Amino acid sequence: MKGFKPWLVIGLVFFAGIAVGVFGTRSVVRHHVEPGVRDPKFAHDRFESAQKKMEEDLISKLDMTPAQQTNVHEVFVSSGEQFRKLHSDFEPRMKEIFDAAHEKISATLTPEQREKFEKITRERRERFEKFKEKGFGPPHHGERSSTPPEKR
Repeated sequence: MKGFKPWLVIGLVFFAGIAVGVFGTRSVVRHHVEPGVRDPKFAHDRFESAQKKMEEDLISKLDMTPAQQTNVHEVFVSSGEQFRKLHSDFEPRMKEIFDAAHEKISATLTPEQREKFEKITRERRERFEKFKEKGFGPPHHGERSSTPPEKR
């Protein structure tokens, strides 16, 4: 019986860790991931808000002069434009990779499977296009304000 208690405690701690991990993950997904999937504009706004807060935080904590604030804001705007360009540059390459994978998978299927595969693929692409129309992904066309936060 003496040797049983330590194993029982270890087992209980182990299962408690699993429970905390599962419920913690569910909570994060429910409050942070799902809203962005259901409403892509939410994810976009959240990204913009975080970027704005980071900029305001730096300006405040570093006690920047108006000239420094303008320069820092320009860096944030420029970086945002570079991220958008990077995204638009890699997107066609990603499509090439997806298309090649699609062709390889399709080549291994029977005609009946291929027909179902094409239907599934078409439905997924339509859903993805709807997400893009709603603003899913990074902001486009220089949507960030050109005025530093302190001057708005």
